[in-house]
Amino acid sequence: MLGISLQVSAATSITTSAVSGHWTLAGSPYDIYNDISVLANTTLKIDPGVQVVFHGLYRLSVSGTLQAVGTPSMRVSFRASDTTGWSDDGNPLGGWRGIQFNDFASTGVDSTAFEYCNVTDMKYGSSSTTYPGYNTGCFFIDTGRHLVIKNCNFYHNLAQNGYARCMILYGNQTLDSCNIYDNRGGMILLMSLATPVINHCSVYHNTAQHVLAASLLYMGVFHNVKILNCDIYENTTGMQGSQVFVDNGHALIQGCKIHHNTNPDEGAIYCVGGQTEITGNLICNNRQTNPASCGAVEGGGAMHLCFNISVSSWDSTFFIVRNNIIANNYSASGYGTGVYVWHARAWIMNNTIINNTGASEGAAIGLINAGSSTYIKNNIIYNNQPTFAGTAAQVWILNADSVRFEYNWMQRPFAQTVTGGSYTLIGDTSTNVIGTDPLLVDPTDTASVTESAIGKNFALTSTSGCIDHGINTGCWAYTTDYAGLPRIASGTIDIGAHEYQNEGAPAGTHLATAAPPQMAVHPNPASGSTIITLPLADGILKIADATGRVVSVTNVTAPNVSVEVANYPKGLYTIEWYAANGSAHVQKLIVE
Repeated sequence: MLGISLQVSAATSITTSAVSGHWTLAGSPYDIYNDISVLANTTLKIDPGVQVVFHGLYRLSVSGTLQAVGTPSMRVSFRASDTTGWSDDGNPLGGWRGIQFNDFASTGVDSTAFEYCNVTDMKYGSSSTTYPGYNTGCFFIDTGRHLVIKNCNFYHNLAQNGYARCMILYGNQTLDSCNIYDNRGGMILLMSLATPVINHCSVYHNTAQHVLAASLLYMGVFHNVKILNCDIYENTTGMQGSQVFVDNGHALIQGCKIHHNTNPDEGAIYCVGGQTEITGNLICNNRQTNPASCGAVEGGGAMHLCFNISVSSWDSTFFIVRNNIIANNYSASGYGTGVYVWHARAWIMNNTIINNTGASEGAAIGLINAGSSTYIKNNIIYNNQPTFAGTAAQVWILNADSVRFEYNWMQRPFAQTVTGGSYTLIGDTSTNVIGTDPLLVDPTDTASVTESAIGKNFALTSTSGCIDHGINTGCWAYTTDYAGLPRIASGTIDIGAHEYQNEGAPAGTHLATAAPPQMAVHPNPASGSTIITLPLADGILKIADATGRVVSVTNVTAPNVSVEVANYPKGLYTIEWYAANGSAHVQKLIVE
């Protein structure tokens, strides 16, 4: 006789509003029949494998401590019991209202943890008079929290049309190694206020539907957002929408793959105002589909960079675009498929801009409006084509304040590569390198959005004419290239996103030649105030703490800047200086 022992879990019904204690696998699933709350000074712990099932449009609100930590094989699940009607935006059935982390209201340290969870079937979010959740988030974290959401899956969630967001992160929140997919809403994820970070996340197969500024990842005002090492692909948006929308803030977009996305009006990255750095990304195979889109709020296939049209000073907006592979994107409007700049300052340095297509001229770069001031240096500009028969200029300038166009590799002389209207040309265009082929390792073969750039290799071969033909000064070189290798390998910077690694060069020989003008910081260490002496009196001064959080950004118009650090927490800070002529320098500051 064979004896078999089975552990059978028994369902637990939750009918009270306040929840706390310990939810175990033995009591799973936990069936929710009303709104529930983890109150201040209480803790709810949820074990791996537990299922939390909502029977209706109810919400979990957290003012105390929630510890929902699963494992890779036994995730904690938050879901609806019945999804019938979920996809109908006007039907309140088929989902639950999501999780809201309020400001931490308990005494002591917040030990909230949310890892290896599946969050699915959310609908609408918090309450409103018309619909539950209009203009709010299904998964919401308020500014008083400092949470790390790690290894979680957010999928099959719906925030109704309009401004409603599936997820909202206010304050210093981090999404790490999460998957966000198959969601639908006005916006999918809003990050704003303080320094939110999204790192090593995959964002795919989402639909943002709002008729104005629909976005997958929306970076709201007053923030220093970081989007790092993410894979953002096969998403679609509505009018004036994009996959990454930075709205009048400071943002860093670095190490990401942003590809195969579709938008009617914008590029995959859309920046309005503020100061954003776009460094070391692969931006490819994105489509902008509306042929009428060209202006302040439309245009571009890979990225659209413009200033805030509600303010008077266009030069308060500043963008750094460097070390990116921008390949095989498409714009139905045509102008600026690779990089579209409208009425803003943009430094476009050491990018490989290749095989982009558009319905008009300027498939590589488009500069529009008299306020645009742009440095275009050390870029490979190759085989960017119009969709009509014949050849066209790869860089199109309708109007601009000033343009510096130097040390780029291109197929034809400047007059055939760049066309347009009225602008002031500064610098020496004879420094550009003219050739028939930049001789890359394994790039895409054709100028077509249908040929995928994923998995291709845009590095330089040993015989490339791009090697050692850039310029070190005024290019704001990052310490590493697109591949994370030393940026200047043999004395002179290479053209393009990749640096050819000359193994015969002595280690560190690039440092002296690459050094930008010096700046001085005194006193250092400092406790009250410190004076920063700069080599030039025009540029941007940025201070960040040891975690990379930006604590100060200043437009500088004088060579000596006094910085009050008395209210800074003690520790190590990094001072970054970006001069208007393109030079840069980094200095450490110790606050005691």
